Amino acid sequence: MIENKPIWIVYQPILIYLSVLLQLLKVSIMKDIFIMIKRTFILLLFISLYTSLFAGSFRHLNVREGLSSRQVYQICKDSTG
Repeated sequence: MIENKPIWIVYQPILIYLSVLLQLLKVSIMKDIFIMIKRTFILLLFISLYTSLFAGSFRHLNVREGLSSRQVYQICKDSTG
């Protein structure tokens, strides 16, 4: 004879299993997201350091420093400055 158990007792092991599985998936997804954010941060840090190292130094020159006009398209520095 089949007993009339409440439905939550029948499905309780399945619900417990599903809740544990969901918690494990949440932890796994959160770890993946954290790793992705960390890698992105490190990549942006290296890019910013790289661009600051090779940006060079700029000096504003105008007619007072000996330029012939206000527009300069290319300039090269020689041994005399």
